[in-house]
Amino acid sequence: MLTTCGLVGYLAITGAGAQSASASVHAVKKTTTTTRRTTTTKPPSTTTTTKPPVTTTTTSTTLPPVVSSYVIPLRGIDLDDYADGTSIAALTPEAATTMNYIKSLGANSVSIAFPIYTASLTSNTISLGATTPTPADLNVLIAAAKTNGLSVALRPLLNETNLRPAWRGVLAPSNRALWFTNYLKVMSPYLALAQADKVPTFQVMSELESLNGDVHVKALLAGAAKIYKGNLQIVSSWGKTGMIATAPASFAVDNYLPVKVPPTAPVSYLVTGLTSYLKQFKWPVPATKVNFAEVGISAQDNAYYFPSVSTLFAGNTVLNPQVQVNWFKANCAVVRTNKMLGISFWAIDFPGSPTAPATLANPSRFSPQAAQEISYCFSGR
Repeated sequence: MLTTCGLVGYLAITGAGAQSASASVHAVKKTTTTTRRTTTTKPPSTTTTTKPPVTTTTTSTTLPPVVSSYVIPLRGIDLDDYADGTSIAALTPEAATTMNYIKSLGANSVSIAFPIYTASLTSNTISLGATTPTPADLNVLIAAAKTNGLSVALRPLLNETNLRPAWRGVLAPSNRALWFTNYLKVMSPYLALAQADKVPTFQVMSELESLNGDVHVKALLAGAAKIYKGNLQIVSSWGKTGMIATAPASFAVDNYLPVKVPPTAPVSYLVTGLTSYLKQFKWPVPATKVNFAEVGISAQDNAYYFPSVSTLFAGNTVLNPQVQVNWFKANCAVVRTNKMLGISFWAIDFPGSPTAPATLANPSRFSPQAAQEISYCFSGR
């Protein structure tokens, strides 16, 4: 909790236990019963028994100088694609509208996440589901992205419906060799699509912390490389575990690091907290080769404590778009100051209107103010 001294820049660095308590990082998907993000209704306490001891770092109020001349190379938007039965004919104009909007924000890239499934934490099976888009569905999005000059990353993301209250980062398959074999089998058609469509990046493992360092990762990458010749990438979460990128994979981070400040905190407090992250966690590659694959937060009070929570906290009856704005501004400043490779903001739902704003039912969508801040980030303001 915050001290009685007021705005003290405490940074909560949490590991897998904290991530398990918050379940995960991904947004509630439309009106389906399948969800991608936690349904926690209040900010978890730092004293909860489900979390390891919290390491706190008192930070200064000094705002690190922004490298104003630095143009972020990879300026992206994350697209959350859950199939809903929409036909290819209907998807085509929707894809065009969505990619045109992403381009209008000043983005030059789009990461397309799509769900895959497993039966339980210990299961060795990987499967597609009713909401998994087909390669043909994704081809429509890829084509629309190319038309708008957007670089594309494809991102299979393990859905957590069958894993609650745990999350994908603590998977413990009973037979890891079999799990990786099955995983590659399910990925193969999508890797083939990426190769055929010349997709620059395939984010082959995302937030699979407990498996990132497994000996079978090399075989997975070798098998994937036989199908797809582009950039294979491993995406880690923001905790201390999983910061591994087995060669030849590149490395990215989903940044939902909690910063323990109130909603009235200035951007400088967020920047110093996030900057501490770069200093305390050892990445496998220099910051200049790392991109934030996801940066997202709900437009509500107390969200800085757990940016990964997308549902409305108990007691909140109105949105606070400034929380989203300041979080995006701070993350952009960190990326620019450290000359990182890129940043991608989470997320736009597809199918659906790309401009659908944050609501009490879905506070993690981009508020109009946050969308404007994304444009500022991409333009260097």
